Amino acid sequence: RAFDLLRYRNFRTFASPDGLCQFSSLAVDSGGEIVAASTASGQYAIYVWSIQTGNVLEVLTAHTSFVQALQFSPSVAHPGQLVSGAWDGSLCVWDLYATKGGTAEALQCSSVVLSIAFDPRGNDVCAASCLSGRVLFWNVTTAQNIGSIDGLRDIQSSRQWHDKYSRGSLKGIKKGTGLKANAADSININQHFRAIAYARSGELLLCASRNSPHVCLYDTTSYVLASKITLTRNGSLSGTGPLLHHTALTKDGVALNEMDLSDTDADDIDVARRRKKRRQAESLPGVTVGEAKDYYSERELHVWGVAFSSDAQQFSAATTHGVFVYSADLGIGIGGTAGAVFGNSSLSFAPQLLTKTVSEPAVLKALEAGDLSRAMILALALNDQGLLRRVYEKVPVKAIPVVIASVGSPLL
Repeated sequence: RAFDLLRYRNFRTFASPDGLCQFSSLAVDSGGEIVAASTASGQYAIYVWSIQTGNVLEVLTAHTSFVQALQFSPSVAHPGQLVSGAWDGSLCVWDLYATKGGTAEALQCSSVVLSIAFDPRGNDVCAASCLSGRVLFWNVTTAQNIGSIDGLRDIQSSRQWHDKYSRGSLKGIKKGTGLKANAADSININQHFRAIAYARSGELLLCASRNSPHVCLYDTTSYVLASKITLTRNGSLSGTGPLLHHTALTKDGVALNEMDLSDTDADDIDVARRRKKRRQAESLPGVTVGEAKDYYSERELHVWGVAFSSDAQQFSAATTHGVFVYSADLGIGIGGTAGAVFGNSSLSFAPQLLTKTVSEPAVLKALEAGDLSRAMILALALNDQGLLRRVYEKVPVKAIPVVIASVGSPLL
């Protein structure tokens, strides 16, 4: 269904020709002319409709398994370029405007493709998250793999209360014995990024895993971890810690968090207990969403998706316990580089004001002369971490009010 956000109404409904399939993934091109959706069964086809007429333009069939993700290219040179990722471990690149009949170029990935994101700079670079825990970067025009990120060590999945094992990287290692002979054995390989999103500048890639309370920010130039943010450390939620501790278990191996240990006899507590017992009796095995899920599934933390704002200064993560919104603390004079946004970049050189008098020798000369106020002002204008620390350590306690009063508001 297509909705008009200005008039709040459904103005178009797209359906398959046979009407006997369910759709899983959805994508709309940047021009707002065509919409594509993948089917969850049958031939694993991708239907393409015209938004203006609602007619089916193409039925694309190339995948041999469930199509997990669809994404249109933001490149001006390739407006109708569509990339699809499926469980068969392949990326299919479709050019809907150049060719007729649904021919695709297949790019083979290391494992199942879970999520796709295009670089918003329009350089034909596409990032694909795989079930193996890696993020592959492809140039879809030249069909070349230009880089990759191995996120197995960064995801750090957490365990649920009902899990009988730890989810950390030290799984199976006794204390004091060190790592195993094979370093890969100490890594939990059952981890992957469920959702990825590019920043508007294209310099950062935000990645999130379903079973991890952390989100990772990667530099897309060097393919290294720029920052890792912990969404929550709430111990009352299941899925916030990686380790299984013996103090949290009974002698029979049952997790204490799954038991009701409240000793309050209030009426509301009794009502809550009866409601929880009725909920447990009516729940269905294996159901984790909806009204038929059990009581403990409500307390599990899962991350479903991530997204950046249009100015790349905020990002959000959608979880089972709300939407977490983060804003970049840019500090003084910090630019929009990948190392500065959402990371600890106090060592970077980002001057506030550069003139002939603002220099390192001028700061050192003011320190030698005992002019602490001038030295602090010059150091703040130069915004060099080493000089700022040096001047800060030279200021005596009694002179702090005088130095603070001499610094103008633009430098604070």
